[in-house]
Amino acid sequence: MSGIVERLTEGMVNRDMRAEGHALLSKWEKTGLLEGIEKDRSRQAMARLLENQAKELLREGSSMAAGDVEGFAAVAFPIVRRVFAGLIANDLVSVQPMSLPSGLIFFLDFTFSGDLGGTEGAQTRRFGNVAGTGSIYGGDKVGSQLTGGLNLLSSSGIDLSGPRTVSARGYAYGSPTGSVACAAHANTGVIKAQFAVNSATEAQKKLIVFDPDILALSGSGTNYKVCVWDTDKTSYVQQDADFDNLGAFTVSPANTAVAMGVAGWRQIRRLTQLVDSTEANTATGSAVRLVSIAVSASTTISLAGTTVQVPIRD
Repeated sequence: MSGIVERLTEGMVNRDMRAEGHALLSKWEKTGLLEGIEKDRSRQAMARLLENQAKELLREGSSMAAGDVEGFAAVAFPIVRRVFAGLIANDLVSVQPMSLPSGLIFFLDFTFSGDLGGTEGAQTRRFGNVAGTGSIYGGDKVGSQLTGGLNLLSSSGIDLSGPRTVSARGYAYGSPTGSVACAAHANTGVIKAQFAVNSATEAQKKLIVFDPDILALSGSGTNYKVCVWDTDKTSYVQQDADFDNLGAFTVSPANTAVAMGVAGWRQIRRLTQLVDSTEANTATGSAVRLVSIAVSASTTISLAGTTVQVPIRD
């Protein structure tokens, strides 16, 4: 075995990568270009990028028939230092320096799986994430598919999988879950307003916080109707609901159909909000306001009882 290894490694020179890295770091520290970079790993990565840039300039200088790269060299290194050190990717993912003055970004993307509790396909959706329909971080694309662009919402303006709502503050699709039963009653659940998007008044637009994606549907040629409904906040407090995760308060399409008495309605999660007693239409005071949308819903909706899935504080 040792003979095979010796033959395969014949002519190879052992490299001390640690020593090389230390030498590079010492070299570029003298230029002052590493000043302000506090993390050791970031300093090592920047030193490698600068070294790669130097090698590339040397190659260009020796291969060009005419001209001078000296002028560019004066700005090339500061550009590399300024741009790559300021990338937010350095704090979010792993950036590996390559052979040229650039880096390759590695990141992990995830989709929601309904295989929970040892049962395959037991759950099709959770806190707005729909099994097999996109990244849990938002949009309808996963991993490298992002390079071709993605959609943040559907053609009818509803949110796709992911937290695209309430600035995604505190979003965690793995939170423990609870259910809030909202009966059709003045004290627990009541419609605030229902209107067609293409004829909405300023007061009605205010109810959906002038959402540009919804208002843009007025020019789509399709008739959309919005229903704004208030549900008693006390019911959520009793379930210890996480009000920092309003975007994860979800009503499934099936439950929305029950609430509206007709299929086709979908919740717009990003518009879920807390309203005080002066704004709420419930008789008991403050409310959690939910917004739903449907295509060509010309009939007047009468709200029925439904169930809202909520994340619980832990």
